[in-house]
Amino acid sequence: MNTTKQYITDIINEDYKHWQAGLVLFAAAMNSGKTTFITKILAPYAGSRDKSILYLCNRSMLSNKVKMAVEEAGVSDIVTVATYQKIEDLLRSGEAPPDTDYIAADEVHYFTTDAQFNEYTDLSYDYIMAAKEQKVVILMSATADMMFRSLEDNGKVSTKNVYRIQPDYSYVDKLVFYTKGILPNLIDNILETEKDSKILVFVNDTNRMKEMHKLYRDQASFNCSQNAKKDLLRICDTNSIQNETFETRILFTTSVADNGIDLKDDRIRHVFSELTDIDALVQSLGRKRPLGENDHCIFYVRKMTPQGISGKKKTADRNATKAGEYLEDPDAFVSTNCYNRQLYNQFRVFRPGYPGYITDDKYLIMLNRMKYIKYQMERIYYARIENLGYIQTVITALDTKYFAPITTNLSEKNCPAGELFLEKLRKYEGKKLYVCNGQHKSIQQLFREDPHVGLKIKGDSPNIQTINGVMDQKCRDYSPRFESHKDWNRKLPNDEPNPYYGKKYWILASQNSI
Repeated sequence: MNTTKQYITDIINEDYKHWQAGLVLFAAAMNSGKTTFITKILAPYAGSRDKSILYLCNRSMLSNKVKMAVEEAGVSDIVTVATYQKIEDLLRSGEAPPDTDYIAADEVHYFTTDAQFNEYTDLSYDYIMAAKEQKVVILMSATADMMFRSLEDNGKVSTKNVYRIQPDYSYVDKLVFYTKGILPNLIDNILETEKDSKILVFVNDTNRMKEMHKLYRDQASFNCSQNAKKDLLRICDTNSIQNETFETRILFTTSVADNGIDLKDDRIRHVFSELTDIDALVQSLGRKRPLGENDHCIFYVRKMTPQGISGKKKTADRNATKAGEYLEDPDAFVSTNCYNRQLYNQFRVFRPGYPGYITDDKYLIMLNRMKYIKYQMERIYYARIENLGYIQTVITALDTKYFAPITTNLSEKNCPAGELFLEKLRKYEGKKLYVCNGQHKSIQQLFREDPHVGLKIKGDSPNIQTINGVMDQKCRDYSPRFESHKDWNRKLPNDEPNPYYGKKYWILASQNSI
């Protein structure tokens, strides 16, 4: 691990004594001492000049952590800690947020990332951007590079007020990409081969959490937000993270733990993330905090399927295009759609107005500008995936030039199925084998004919679970596995109608290890 770790205090020096009203950016890696600087350096300085600080957080867990840091530093009379959601509630009800001389806005990727499910992130964003005219506003994040670059390019912040610290991933031994069906195999292998290591898994949705609960309810803890739906709260313990660790061998958690949680336990050696939002993904992998140079781990990232990527891109395109119509002529758009409630369901970039903010009843439609920006960012992100591929895009986002040398133990040469069989199997990687015309039967024939595999089942329709089960036994070191999907692409790449639209297919999807 890098023994010359850099902290935000090191590069700021005494610049903070000369900051004037306006923006200051901390584009600093996780665990770079941002909170420490605010509570132990800036707060005492501000207090000595009868000035105060509003510290904003995106998660209640982070808010509680910052409050503890404020109390420990003895600056509770100088620093007020609140969540962005609290500020938004105040603004919606017509109340004024706390009046301070500084605003320290932490995890500011919140404005766009949470806009996917929070209708009002633009309110807190507008508030702090307006406040910069009279206050020093510090924007902090490890994953808001696109936002920060935009502020710099548009002259909204002076270059001398931008402080950057690159991430240090020297404690990461390896980066592994896997597909959805492989997760239980990877977890089971770790449990069988490593006696005391712990596993941290970020899941992307409720159904995945329920699926993992069925498999590992006796071996794992399950963590979610206190505000989660009742069916999720029934299987989760919102207090499963205590004293910067968890007691069980496995912790499955939603993105509620992607910020504000530091896990300091050298037994946590495997960190999985299935989050599709790139900012949340990077944040989730950074929850593991190494305790020393011998504390290492492996990162695992679930690959998005081509269908998932296509769906996300289409959603971003549709919403960004519709928002463009609004921006061309807001009055005409609103007058045409002011009572169209279905618009909110069809295009999530819009939200209804609310009492106290809009007085004219006809203006029931508002453009959520943060959500619009998020969709614009996703357009760029998924275009990058189309150009570079998913794996290379994630690697770029992680800035893996700071990784230690990455190796893999998923070699294929010792596969008991034989190299000739693998050579035949590789020809099917990434190809859609449609069930309607029997294309998948070629796989069944291949597995039956090879003498090293010898698939023996009754009938002529072995399912994917059977095929993958044989591969788990005979091809443990060959990573791809078969998946079943339906083709929802209406058109082929040449723009002709897709004759297999809605049809089921098998695909041999790679689990890549780099």
